[in-house]
Amino acid sequence: MEGVIFDLRHVSYCYEGGISGLTDVTVPIAAGDAVALLGPNGSGKTTLLKILDGLYYPTAGEFYAFGELISERRLADRSFNKLFRTNVGLTFQDVDAQLFSPTVADELAFGPRQLGLDAEEIRARVNKTADILGITALLNRYPYSLSGGEKRKVAIGSVFAIDPAVYLLDEPTANLDPKTADRLIDLIISLREDGKTLVVATQDLDFAGYVAEKFLVLGQDKRLAVFADKGTVAADTALLDEIGLIRRSPWRAAQERSRCASAKVEGEKGSVRNGPAVPLLP
Repeated sequence: MEGVIFDLRHVSYCYEGGISGLTDVTVPIAAGDAVALLGPNGSGKTTLLKILDGLYYPTAGEFYAFGELISERRLADRSFNKLFRTNVGLTFQDVDAQLFSPTVADELAFGPRQLGLDAEEIRARVNKTADILGITALLNRYPYSLSGGEKRKVAIGSVFAIDPAVYLLDEPTANLDPKTADRLIDLIISLREDGKTLVVATQDLDFAGYVAEKFLVLGQDKRLAVFADKGTVAADTALLDEIGLIRRSPWRAAQERSRCASAKVEGEKGSVRNGPAVPLLP
């Protein structure tokens, strides 16, 4: 796929009772873009992802996908719906809302079955996905018996097994141990290198920097604060601090003091440090 995949034009969304979920967002997302969707709690990240996945429809503005104006009526067309669902996959922030099959194997096979793939191809995709995510031992388990981190891996696997052109990932590292999170980062990077389009919601600037090339930042007012390459956005620490994406904590302050003290000692010894400083966790 080439060109613009998603095109949001002054998109707003209101929940029942007039509660704003998103306000006047205009953003084009091109094929192959790797976008980190950043913002504080309640800024509209999940709402935006659900609009991109065709689960919500804008209450104002227009949303185009694959050159088509997306509406309930357009997605009711079976041919276009299949095209859309084949090419776009979403993992929910609340994985319990996503998992419903009797076993993990069935969960991974559900999407490929809906695509009409034959049994051999479905089996191959299930086994490959389980191997990559390290969940082969869970294939015969009931999803609701799993831990939070295991459920998240299964939810991500259910999308990976479809092999869509676009991956929409809502807080994919939540509840994951460091080793599994590192494995997921490697997987997302490999998807980016394969030319997949990625929109990944997170509040973790370090994680965002690893997996994305562009940062899309939403403010607490549910509006677009900035959409630019990650270097430009990361350099605007005043904006990130104002929005609430830079953590201020005693632990962080102590870490910074320790780093500065070490640098001072090295300087007094006449040594020179080459290369960038190791980034602190946000």
